[in-house]
Amino acid sequence: MKTRACAGLALVSTLLFSPAWPEAAAPAAPRKVEVGGHKMRLLVEGTGREGRPTVVLVGGLGDALEVWKTVQPRIAGFARVVSYDRAGLGQSEPDGAPPTPRHVASHLHDLLHNAGINPPYVLVGHSIGGPHIRMFAGLYPAEVAGMVYVDPTDFTQTRADQLAIWTALGAGEAGLKAQEAQFEKNFESSPPALRAEAEVSLQLARSGWEEFRSLAPLPSVPVVVLMATKIDMPQEVKVVIGAQRIPHLAKLAAEVADGAFVITTRSGHYIHNEEPDLVIWAVRRALHAETDDRS
Repeated sequence: MKTRACAGLALVSTLLFSPAWPEAAAPAAPRKVEVGGHKMRLLVEGTGREGRPTVVLVGGLGDALEVWKTVQPRIAGFARVVSYDRAGLGQSEPDGAPPTPRHVASHLHDLLHNAGINPPYVLVGHSIGGPHIRMFAGLYPAEVAGMVYVDPTDFTQTRADQLAIWTALGAGEAGLKAQEAQFEKNFESSPPALRAEAEVSLQLARSGWEEFRSLAPLPSVPVVVLMATKIDMPQEVKVVIGAQRIPHLAKLAAEVADGAFVITTRSGHYIHNEEPDLVIWAVRRALHAETDDRS
C-alpha cells in the first residue's frame, strides 16, 4: 500500500494494514565509542552501501537503545541502522553537560563521525527524540536524507498554545502550572541523566520551544510523521489536545514536498513497540524504498 504526499500536502490517514516484512539476521553486539573523553554505547546493524543513507534511531526521554529492539533488526534487512544510548543513559558514560537539543545533536554528530558512520542519514526520533532530530537537521542539513517522527514531542507548540489547551479544559494557567509541578515531582527520585533530560524538557516547554524558531527550514528530503491516538486519558482531554496536535504535526509533514502524516488508532506512544510494521513502513518511505516495491 502506497501513500505519498505531493506539493507540501500532508497526508492524514489511519493505517489499516500489517505487511509481512522479511526477518533479518541475528543482531550484532553493541560497542563503545569514545566521544569527548567518555565512552558511548551504540549498536550498528545491517550493511552500508556507498551513497546509501544510514538510519539513525533516537529514543525518547531516558530511553536506552534496547527500546528499538523490535524494529532495528528488521530495518537491518534493508539498510544499515544505528541506535545508541545518550550520555548517562543505558551504558553510555555521563559527560556532565545539560542534555539540551543542541548538545544532544552535536554529540550524536560526533559519535557517528568517530564510529566511522558517514552521512547521509535518515533520522528517526521518538517523543523527545523528535526535537533532537529536528535540531540535528538544523545544524547539519547537508547530512540529512530523510526524517521520521514517531509520535514526537510537539516542538512547534508555543507557551500560548500550551495555555490554550488548559483554558479549553477550564483550568487555565493554574492547570498548566499544576501539570508542570507534577511532571517535576515524577522525576525527583530518577537517576541523574533521566532527571536532567526531564528538567531540560520542562525548560524547553516553558520557553515555548523558542530556540527552534530560529532553525533553518528542513532540506528537501522525505519526511514522515506518525501520531498515536491510543492514549489512556479522558475523551474530552483527548479531543482538546488532538484539536491542536493534529494540525501542528501535519504541518511538520507539509514543510517539505515529499511529506506524509499518518495517524494510527492502533498504538499508544511507543508505536515502534506496539505497531512496528508502521515504523518500518515509514523508514522505507523515507529511504524511498529502493530495496523492493512494497513501500
